[in-house]
Amino acid sequence: MKSQQIRKFVHFTLIMLGLLLSLNRSAYADVTVSPQQVVSRYCELEFIGARFDAEQQPKFDNLVSWPAAPAVATRHLVIDRFAVVPLSNDAGYAEVAVDYWVIGILSDNQLQRFSESKSKRIVFRLHEDSSGWRIHAPRLDPHVSLSAVTQYLAQAR
Repeated sequence: MKSQQIRKFVHFTLIMLGLLLSLNRSAYADVTVSPQQVVSRYCELEFIGARFDAEQQPKFDNLVSWPAAPAVATRHLVIDRFAVVPLSNDAGYAEVAVDYWVIGILSDNQLQRFSESKSKRIVFRLHEDSSGWRIHAPRLDPHVSLSAVTQYLAQAR
């Protein structure tokens, strides 16, 4: 009697688990990522210093239309924040602006801090293909946070 109750319980639990997993999968199957979300993710990854780490480069692959090679640039703009602003979105083409507050430059592993932040706006152009929205232009020097630069410099020494 007890083993039959255990079997029923296990059977019921497996059915419920399968149902929950299928519901979870279908809830995310049709998620559309907007151009603004693509640019936000790109900026977030750069901000935390992901382009300093070659192992993090695959995270950029679905965001840009060019091969996301490790940042070999000798110049990185150091920012304290950024804001993403959607501009236009037509069939297959979009523009998204990013306002950056630049506080310095990292060049040849030398950090130069500005006396005050300088704001600048960059307009990203995105194209939509069969796999979704991707940044098409511009290709920029990395824009990274001061904490990511500090950590990078500490590891480089």
